[in-house]
Amino acid sequence: MEVILSGSAPDGGLFVPAVDLPRFTVGELQRLVPHDYINRALRILEHVLLPSDVHPSQLRQYAEAAFSKGDN
Repeated sequence: MEVILSGSAPDGGLFVPAVDLPRFTVGELQRLVPHDYINRALRILEHVLLPSDVHPSQLRQYAEAAFSKGDN
């Protein structure tokens, strides 16, 4: 949860998961193309996190907060 809320690692880079990310088919990746960054991130996180860990509506709020840092 802390990783989602922070948006980036302390050094400004990306967090790297300790486990392998799920594999996506070419079709799944192509369906991500028209989405904006936040919605792409949500689609990917939905494959990694369980709804029982983070409710989808909360996940959206966290992603929007994390990825909008610095936007005024």
